[in-house]
Amino acid sequence: MDELLEKYNPKITKLKKKINSESKTKQKSMKQKAKLLNDEKVASNQVKTIALSQSNKKWNNVGKLSGTKKTFFIIAILLFVAIIVFGVFLAFDFIYYNGSVQDGWIWSVERRNHGIFGWWNR
Repeated sequence: MDELLEKYNPKITKLKKKINSESKTKQKSMKQKAKLLNDEKVASNQVKTIALSQSNKKWNNVGKLSGTKKTFFIIAILLFVAIIVFGVFLAFDFIYYNGSVQDGWIWSVERRNHGIFGWWNR
């Protein structure tokens, strides 16, 4: 039936061709948009990977300290922790045995009464 209409009415064939060409251009534009979106995704992924690699390089450089610097850094941290532990132990010993007649592990009765350098209760 369509074939008969197309043969006898050239306007219908022109309209169909126009519709087909419009749909093809829409398909092309959709393909172009999809390609552009894909290209944008690829570009953003590349930017992300570049940024990650740069940050990884920065952290890798931090890890590349020389042996002496690493040793000094570790000793400094251990010394700092030891000083804090000793200070807490001093405070605990002073508070726990304060007011008693027993000598503590660090503080003696006389030392607790007069202070470390004899500055009070002279």
